[in-house]
Amino acid sequence: MSSEQTDDEFEYERTESCEAAFNECMGLMKKEKFLEALACYNKYTTICPEDPMGWNNHAACLISLGRYLEAIHSCDMALEIDNTQKHAHNNKGIALEESGKLTEALHSYIQASKIDPKYIEPRFNIGNILRKKAKYDDAIEHYRDVAKLDPNFPRVWNNIGVCYHLKGDYENALVYYRKASDYSPTDSFPLINSGYCLEQLGKEDEAIGFYKAALEADPDNEKAKAELFRLEITQKQ
Repeated sequence: MSSEQTDDEFEYERTESCEAAFNECMGLMKKEKFLEALACYNKYTTICPEDPMGWNNHAACLISLGRYLEAIHSCDMALEIDNTQKHAHNNKGIALEESGKLTEALHSYIQASKIDPKYIEPRFNIGNILRKKAKYDDAIEHYRDVAKLDPNFPRVWNNIGVCYHLKGDYENALVYYRKASDYSPTDSFPLINSGYCLEQLGKEDEAIGFYKAALEADPDNEKAKAELFRLEITQKQ
């Protein structure tokens, strides 16, 4: 009796091996062991190079480790296999943005959102790029679109506040910072940002209250500590 494998049997074993390897890599990612996960995906993309999700997750590990140029290459590998991979387009955008290539990043985010208009992250990232380009009104419009998709997404309310803040409209900025805090009371960023706005409006006592609230939410927040110390020293002079 022949012990030779048929092509179907070999492919079945390879598929089983790929699935087991992928699950192992995903387990490491979920535990945020990105260096170990990267080594795992290095092996996975060698034995299963035709899987775009493997390359996409390889890129995600590289992004978490700050290795953005390598991440862009891995995203390109995923997109060469399947150009409809929305996560690969979004991850490529993140890597490009972190590399300072805002226009190219914007293109990647737009591609991701075209593939899935309800995919929130690239739409939010488009708003961030526009904000960085000082196109505050356009950024606000994109953030509002995100809020329509998910009003419980606190970062979007904070970032609308940031846009108004940068426009010098401190009253409107406070409205959105407070909304962000309502959705996420333990997030220190909208509390600190509220303090900044109140200082601009000459309401130092209220600003101190917000810096203290930020420290209650995050006792190790160095920015909140510094702003509270600065303002309290200023008031004593």
